[in-house]
Amino acid sequence: MRLLALGLGFLMLGFMMFSAASGICYWGRLDYQEEDMPSLLHQLQDNISSLPDEAFLGVKQADLERNTLVNKVKAVIHQVEAGAFNGSVNKLRNDIEKIINGRVAEPWRSLLLGLIERIIEILKCLCRPPVDSEPPKIVEVLYFPEKPEYDEEVKVIAYVIDEESGVANVTLSYCAGSSLSCNVSMQGSDGLFRANIPGQPYNMTVSFRIYAWDDAGNLACSPFYSYIVGDFTPPVISYIERAPHQPSYNETALIYVRVFEPVNASGVGRVVLSYNNGSEWINRTMNLQGNVYCAEIPAFPFGTQVEYFVYACDKASNYVVTHIYEYTVGDRFLPAVNINSPKDGEFVSGAVTISLYIYDDNLNYGKVTVNGQVLILFNRSGSYSCTWNTVDEPDGSYAVRVDAYDEANNHGWAECQVTVDNTPPTVEILQPKDGSYVRGLVPIEVSVQDVNVDEVKLYVGGETYVWRGIGEFFLLWNTAQVEDGLCEIRVEAFDKARNNREALIEVLVDNTPPSIYNLTWNPRQPLVGEPVNVSVQILEGESGLEKAVLWFRTELTGWQALNMMYEDGNWTCTIPGQHNETTVIFYVECCDKAGNSASTELQMYTVKAAAVQAFPLGWLLAITLACAAAGSIVVYLYRYRRKTGKGRLALIR
Repeated sequence: MRLLALGLGFLMLGFMMFSAASGICYWGRLDYQEEDMPSLLHQLQDNISSLPDEAFLGVKQADLERNTLVNKVKAVIHQVEAGAFNGSVNKLRNDIEKIINGRVAEPWRSLLLGLIERIIEILKCLCRPPVDSEPPKIVEVLYFPEKPEYDEEVKVIAYVIDEESGVANVTLSYCAGSSLSCNVSMQGSDGLFRANIPGQPYNMTVSFRIYAWDDAGNLACSPFYSYIVGDFTPPVISYIERAPHQPSYNETALIYVRVFEPVNASGVGRVVLSYNNGSEWINRTMNLQGNVYCAEIPAFPFGTQVEYFVYACDKASNYVVTHIYEYTVGDRFLPAVNINSPKDGEFVSGAVTISLYIYDDNLNYGKVTVNGQVLILFNRSGSYSCTWNTVDEPDGSYAVRVDAYDEANNHGWAECQVTVDNTPPTVEILQPKDGSYVRGLVPIEVSVQDVNVDEVKLYVGGETYVWRGIGEFFLLWNTAQVEDGLCEIRVEAFDKARNNREALIEVLVDNTPPSIYNLTWNPRQPLVGEPVNVSVQILEGESGLEKAVLWFRTELTGWQALNMMYEDGNWTCTIPGQHNETTVIFYVECCDKAGNSASTELQMYTVKAAAVQAFPLGWLLAITLACAAAGSIVVYLYRYRRKTGKGRLALIR
């Protein structure tokens, strides 16, 4: 029913389209006007969207084929809306019809193709031949400013007219230097069209021309115009600084300036420092350091009056000059003081050597103090050293200070904070325990306690491990990397004053499992209820054997364990007697004191019943013969007695 309804719908639509197209087509009169075409194409799109899957030759790809056709119809709709009737006819004919012919089954194929033919006929009627063969006229092109700067846009105005079909589009195409051309659509009305060329870098040559199209597609081009971007603005000196602000004798003065030029400007060309020491003006070129320019004014004697200014010009020869600055050379030098040792923040112990250096042209005196207590005084420049004994000092923080004063009462000083620590750390190996047996991956746990621990070193298996800080430290040691036998674990802890203490243990490494051999049992073929003695020899090298266990089971019982006893070089145990035809499966497992284990392969035996003893045939024959002989004798005597008459009395007796 769905297929029948769809087919009838296509037939009715085809009839309507045919009726609409069967009228006489002439310019200016159509039963279907141009504005009706999008609705007809939308109807075509809806019909394709409602096609069932069986309408396509490839049913599995029905959704893909249906979406492809719908998208192509949408493209035709956009062409029609844009007035590109010839292009829409070509797409319907060369693209959509080919897909329908190759991928849509009957009867849907014929219905769709008939509908498309009706639409093509209407589109052909809507096509109008061009009536304008003359291009637009570009009457005049103006641009300003004619000599733009790097930060200025250039406004371009074009006067374009077309008296026939009308101006459709005006485009400004410009090129800066050797870069690719850029096209900008010009906006305007009444023949005046405007567009802007963005600001370009200094000294860049910009060329441009105008393209104009009318509604009939005719093109007109203007001549090329060009201009060169200029720079007519001097640089900006935004910052100037002198360091030091008040120079002393024998001290140079560094002058820093920041000179700014915008990104597309010509750029800073040269920056010059000019200074006068009271006798003449001297020029020095300033060098760029980072984002500032720098030059040096040399040192002058105390009291000298120095004047200076800065001159800057860009690469377009624009220049700027600062006003004149000045300073008077003074004496601001403090005595130079340096503590060579100990260093600030250092931890010390025992006898500490304090070494220092002091210098000043006019030194008066200096002193060394520890927490305010004077250790040494001096009155000349040079290097000094003294010894400070911290053994009797309590642990803690101390200030080592050197003060120096010159004749101008300038005060120079240096100070460092040190920590006295004469207490070594406490070290303990928590695990493994001393003398323990180890194998495989062994956790080593170390505890270190001290206020000022610097580093902890663990020596094990030929390797050294280093930790920082205090607390408990953990290492997973792979004993497989060392040979079996005694191994030393040593921990050494240092505090920041280089006090140290160590802990040492020995462990026995055993990664080799025991060897089991000569497994025997007796009897090999036990009888019912008869116990079986199992014996085995075990070889263990390092840690020694911890235990040996015999595991056995029968068809009726699970695994049972029997502890084996060591006796005369063998490990033995007895498997209890079992019932007739019972199969016993057993194996021996052992482990050493380090936890290594080994086991034998499964062994088995079956219990049999005892054989019944047969009666000897010789004895049976002898008994039979004896019985026969005795019987014969009795019969004989009986008969004989009866004949002689004496037999009854003899028998009675």
